[in-house]
Amino acid sequence: MAVKIGVRRVHVGLANLDGHMKAKEVTPLVSHDPKKVVDQVRELVARLLAQCTPQEVIGMGICCPGIIDTKKGEVIKAVNLHWHHVPLRQMFSLHFPWPVFVENSMDTGALGEKWFGSGKDVQDLLYISLGNGIGAGIISHGELLEGYQHAAGEFGHTSIDLDGLLCPCGNRGCVELYASAPAIVRRACAYLEKGGETRIREVWDEGSEELTCEVIDKAARLGDPFALKLWQETGELLGRAIANLVNLLDPEIVVIGGGLSLAHPILLDTIAAVIWDTTASLHERKVEVRRAFFGRDSGLVGAAVLTIERIFA
Repeated sequence: MAVKIGVRRVHVGLANLDGHMKAKEVTPLVSHDPKKVVDQVRELVARLLAQCTPQEVIGMGICCPGIIDTKKGEVIKAVNLHWHHVPLRQMFSLHFPWPVFVENSMDTGALGEKWFGSGKDVQDLLYISLGNGIGAGIISHGELLEGYQHAAGEFGHTSIDLDGLLCPCGNRGCVELYASAPAIVRRACAYLEKGGETRIREVWDEGSEELTCEVIDKAARLGDPFALKLWQETGELLGRAIANLVNLLDPEIVVIGGGLSLAHPILLDTIAAVIWDTTASLHERKVEVRRAFFGRDSGLVGAAVLTIERIFA
């Protein structure tokens, strides 16, 4: 059983030992209260168990954003969920008979892509997840790099503007404030409020839904100059920021995952071009940028891998 707890949605999947999702449930997160999250996951798991027998389940891998003590199964801090020292494994173990494992969703994203996805053929990869939050998972010499205080990969909270916007993490000018899905939507809303010309209005039903990156992407695929420029500028910013990690970690490939990895190709193409332009003087071989094989499901697949790895390793 695999569980991915996001900022806005919760994903639960039933996977086999090859990482294939036999069944999956995705619903909006009803609350950030940890107890309510556990209750919501219990309901989703019950639906999936109707498709198999509980004896077939060997364990539960859970991933969520934040700094996580994997030995204790405790979420030390998850800024976007407003969680502090949440004993997630203990809370889930009260309701399920299987071993429960907890990991950061960026790290499980890296595991999913390394075991079964776009990184199967390499030993050193940098996984970047782009969505409501931004983070990195690092595989070095085939092993997951977690860091001394379990905080390796907090890429979204590295500062690119020391005098910039104040982030909920306490720093100013964090990458997440300028290149995450909410940041992109904020820029589009500001442009619309000024009366800027764009086909976003054409594909957006303002009366029935909030503006999302999916709507912006539809406009980009129709050739809307503003939407295309928005993706390109976001790609330039991310490319420069990721290039710093490439120079620091020297990965063989960079894998871009999360919901935004499915956006118009100009985003990924720009990220790749800027990374190469920025790192070429130090790297003789071009660092390849790949789209995540599992898209926004890399973390969920990796949560299944987490269980396989911990039980059979």
